[in-house]
Amino acid sequence: AMMVEPATISADELSASSKTISPIHQLTHRWPVDTKSLSGTGVSPVKDGVVKIAIPPDLFGRARTDLADVRLFSQSDGAAPTSSPLEIPYVLIRPQDTTRTVQRKVTLLNLSERAGHTEFLLDLGDAADTINEVTIDVDAGDRNYERSLQVFGADRRDAEEWNLVQKSAYVLDVSRPGNQLRVGKVGFPQSRFHFYKVSIDNQDQPPLRIVGASVSDREQVFVPRREYEGQIASQEQDSEHKLSRIVIDLGYDRLPTLGLRLAIAYDGSFYRPVSVDVTDELLGDKTAWRGVTSGHVYRIDRPGLQAASTELGYGETSGRFVRLTISNGDDRPVQIVSATALAIDKYVA
Repeated sequence: AMMVEPATISADELSASSKTISPIHQLTHRWPVDTKSLSGTGVSPVKDGVVKIAIPPDLFGRARTDLADVRLFSQSDGAAPTSSPLEIPYVLIRPQDTTRTVQRKVTLLNLSERAGHTEFLLDLGDAADTINEVTIDVDAGDRNYERSLQVFGADRRDAEEWNLVQKSAYVLDVSRPGNQLRVGKVGFPQSRFHFYKVSIDNQDQPPLRIVGASVSDREQVFVPRREYEGQIASQEQDSEHKLSRIVIDLGYDRLPTLGLRLAIAYDGSFYRPVSVDVTDELLGDKTAWRGVTSGHVYRIDRPGLQAASTELGYGETSGRFVRLTISNGDDRPVQIVSATALAIDKYVA
C-alpha cells in the first residue's frame, strides 16, 4: 500500500557505481507521481489513505515484461541527491475481465414458414431458467446469407400475446475460399420465460435450414478500457495478392493491448477477413512481425438491417506497432480512417 507523498516510480536500469548518491537518483528512468493532486494523474484513492497508481504507458518499454524491476520510492520535495529515500512496498494489480456462462440445449418446436418468415419455438421446460442469449444453429450447407430476426418470450406456447425481448438481431454467413464468417448468437436483456419464439425474416430468399438451438445465461464484467489513439504509419495495397496492409503506431514501446477499434470508410456493406501482427521495431522487409489474431470486420447496410463489427479483440499482447492485413478478394479495398488500441490499466497500490 502506498500512503507516502510524493512518490516516484522507477525502473532498475543502472549500475550502483556511486555509493554517495541516493539510489533513487542513480536510476535512469523515473516517473514522478504527485499523490496530493489526484485529478488526471492516474492516481486514485482506494480506502484508508491508500491510493493506487496507474502504470505510465512509457514505463512498459523500459521495465521487464513482468514489471518485477519496478520500484516505488518516497522522496521529499527538494531533497538533496545524497538523502535516503524510503522504498515503499506495493502490490501490483492486474485487473481482468470475468465471464460466467451457463449453456444448455433446448427443445425446438413448430419449425415452420409463415408469411415470408421462418419461425420456431424454444421450450425451456418447467424450470424456465434466466437467459440472455440464444444461439441458432443453421445447417452447414447454407452459405452466404444475412437475415434479420426478432425474439419473443411467453409463459405459454399458445399465448395470444408475446413479449418482444429482441427486436433487431441477425444471423449471418459469409463464405469465401479459405475464409468463413458465421454469426448465430443473439443477445438480449436477461429474461425468464418458459417459451421463446424466434422469427427470421427471409427477405424473399430461400428459408434457412434450422437444425437446432441452445440458450445461455452469460454474465460478463468488463474492466474499463484505456484508449490509445494510433497513428497510421503506412497504408498500402497489394493488388497482386488482393490485400491491404496497414501499419499503426501506438506511440509506446511494448505497450500491452487487447483490442483494436477501427473507423472504416466504405460505401455500403462489406465483409473482410483481417489478420493482426505486432512488433516493437520497424526494419522494412526484415521486420519481425508476431502473429496475434485473425478475424473479420463487416458492415451490413441495407433496408431493414443495419449492423457492424469493426472491433478486433485478442489476448493481451505487447508491441508498439500493429499491422493489419485485410483480404479484399475481388472487392474494392476498404479505407482505414483511424485505429484506437484498447488496454487495461495496471496499478501499484
